[in-house]
Amino acid sequence: MEHSFGLLREAFLQRLEDDRFGDFRIEDEPASIHEFIDQMTVGNVAMRHFGLSDKARFPDLTNLNITFAEFMRQPVQIEGLHLPVDTIFREQFCRQIASKMVMAVAHERPSTPAANAALAEVGAAGWRDWASAVAQPPHLARLAAEFAEIAVKTFAEKPLISFFIRSPVEGEFSMWGPWASTGQGRELPTRIVEGDGYSVSVRVFRYLEVECDVAAYEWEATLTMAGAAQPDAAACGMTYVFKREGGELVGGLQDLIIAADSMADSDVIQAKSFITQHDDAEDVIEKSDLCFVWLWDRRAGVAKGLGAKCLTAALDDLRRRFKKVRTVVFDARPGQFSNWTSRVDPPMVALEKQTAVENLVGYIQGLNLKFDVRTIFARSDNPDREAVIAYSQATDWRDQGTRQDEGDEPEQDENDIDLDKWEEEICRLFRAAGLEELAEEVENGDAAYDEVLAAIKHIVFESSVHYLRPSSSGDFEPSLIDMLDEVPHDDAHDQIAGMDEFCSGLPDRMHVSAVHWLDGYAICTVLAHTPFGDLTEYFTLVRKPRPINLESFFQSLGQS
Repeated sequence: MEHSFGLLREAFLQRLEDDRFGDFRIEDEPASIHEFIDQMTVGNVAMRHFGLSDKARFPDLTNLNITFAEFMRQPVQIEGLHLPVDTIFREQFCRQIASKMVMAVAHERPSTPAANAALAEVGAAGWRDWASAVAQPPHLARLAAEFAEIAVKTFAEKPLISFFIRSPVEGEFSMWGPWASTGQGRELPTRIVEGDGYSVSVRVFRYLEVECDVAAYEWEATLTMAGAAQPDAAACGMTYVFKREGGELVGGLQDLIIAADSMADSDVIQAKSFITQHDDAEDVIEKSDLCFVWLWDRRAGVAKGLGAKCLTAALDDLRRRFKKVRTVVFDARPGQFSNWTSRVDPPMVALEKQTAVENLVGYIQGLNLKFDVRTIFARSDNPDREAVIAYSQATDWRDQGTRQDEGDEPEQDENDIDLDKWEEEICRLFRAAGLEELAEEVENGDAAYDEVLAAIKHIVFESSVHYLRPSSSGDFEPSLIDMLDEVPHDDAHDQIAGMDEFCSGLPDRMHVSAVHWLDGYAICTVLAHTPFGDLTEYFTLVRKPRPINLESFFQSLGQS
């Protein structure tokens, strides 16, 4: 297995450099080393909150100046058992990453000589077979141990605070880079603003695929000193221009969300934050178009103030281009922090964040910009999910208004069942399933439609599909299934372990109509043909657990 392990070690190292394991997330498990450290703080707070400090105790993270190697040696107490952090790191974090890394490499289907050797050493005809051969408990345990050793060796002397706060690197930008803007859409003329010993180049692009009453423009400005080849400061963001007829606003706040979605989820979160954090948002857009500032930055080591000069030059140019832009919106989250989604920050980080936010807001106010300046705090625990929900709500609101304007009837649910037509048959079904009370409610016309539909779907699918549904407490939202990445049927059967078995186990009246990816696992849409109509339900590829005698099991725990 040496070729396979070498391939996986290389993939792990590539992600380890940036502590980038977010697409490996499994429910509430940590998806980065930063999150693993962070959970120690959350754990202590939770134990104290519930009065369980005597049951579990995690390392005291009031001092984040200790090194990663020192942290790994810290003791953890769980039910009287004392373990070093590195044991939990290996078994909790690295074991999870090992399993997901195997699937990630198989999904990428590399074609290098090393990859071919990995396939050959396990006799695999394809990557699906390779993943099945490698993802065995002994192999995963070895991988977890190797990943833990690599991480400790890589970060041994790194202080814990550096996982939370990025230190500036001399001569480099902290936030700005080639990824900061897309350059998509139709480019407007670039303008050069001359300053004292420097020039600012302002580029603007209009997005063409915006189907609403708000036009979306991406802008980026770079400041270059006279004679220099590379910029020393940069700023970028979005401008939203609302449609107006006779001076009256046509596009509204929902259109702002739809326009923001033409760019990225982060733009949707910023637009939503502006709407929810400013009660007068509707009044603002009545009078003004909006300019959002994603970031402004300067190279570490260059003269202070260059970032502000770049920003002010860009805003002045944008105001000349877009006469109605009188409001500028800043995200007040300083960029040096690794993330803003932690439920509980270690004390040192919480204090640093509070101070940095206050300093940033004060600095923005001190610029004395000739705009209505607004600040937002665009924090989101799950930006992908929140952006999809915000966009879906905005389009539903718009479409509902359009249907009402045109006098159309609202669309029917895809699981619509005519209770009057099928009343007798449905009552017979419920009585056969022991639901006598619900059958009587149907006969008397007292049954809630949603309750009847839920009962029918449970009866139809429960005995036929022996797999778990997506957790209702997780990130799955049935109404937003079409927003997820869909996997073509052929690819699903070729790349997703267990797909063939899932499909072959369905009865003739059911079939998989679609497969989508959600946070690294497959969601299968199953369509069932019934006399009442077609019904849809969603399943994972995780089999239902077999029944056990819980009382006996719990008693055995007490005896041990």
